[in-house]
Amino acid sequence: EVKEGWRPLYGDVDQFGVAVEWHDFRTTRSFDWGRSFHPRSLEFCLNLQGHGAVGTPGRMQRDYVSGDCGYYAIGDDQLPASRRAHDHHQFVTLEFSRKHLQKQLVENESDLEPEIRRVIFDDKNENVVAPARPMSMQQRNVVATLTNPPVAKAAQILWYQSKALELMAHFLFEPKDSEFFCM
Repeated sequence: EVKEGWRPLYGDVDQFGVAVEWHDFRTTRSFDWGRSFHPRSLEFCLNLQGHGAVGTPGRMQRDYVSGDCGYYAIGDDQLPASRRAHDHHQFVTLEFSRKHLQKQLVENESDLEPEIRRVIFDDKNENVVAPARPMSMQQRNVVATLTNPPVAKAAQILWYQSKALELMAHFLFEPKDSEFFCM
């Protein structure tokens, strides 16, 4: 349905455990975004434009508006998600298999946000939808470079790997302690 507006930037969830994808499209009717989710994965959405929703209406549905970001974990069951008709949708998804995250984060498990830790390391394969929140300036800066990498073509795989790791660092860990300043 939106094949022309979907562009894989890096990786493949099934083959490498990680994928970065750019989405830029309009639809005349509501789009079933959930069909693109991979079972037993964790996906981050950095929503630049358009309105999307993830989760079951009335239960754990979270809305994504322009400038929001968040994550959702897909278990064994389909996770409903939609994109609103007639909106211009622009967003980046960062998709990880849970197995890949377990290997990457085994030594940092105790430093992860509690909900993320549970999603990645518990044996339960259930759907989890975290609340959407505004993107930080740092996250916006990373997203701005993803569609036009500032490196040679030969270096892009390495560059995308580093951006995926950078975004993992933004999302997965408990926020750093805020510093207090005296005036």
